[in-house]
Amino acid sequence: MKSGDIVIKMGDHDVPDMMGYMKALGMFKKGDKTTVTVLRDGKEIKVEVHFK
Repeated sequence: MKSGDIVIKMGDHDVPDMMGYMKALGMFKKGDKTTVTVLRDGKEIKVEVHFK
């Protein structure tokens, strides 16, 4: 992920706003992996994330 990326989805969880982001983060625990979808320069980019 890069500075300026806007998280719009974490795994199966939509992230419409900051509260949605916090709620989605709460669904994962240490050791989990998921795909995070971000908006970067107007394009959707998928990034694999490993929670450590």
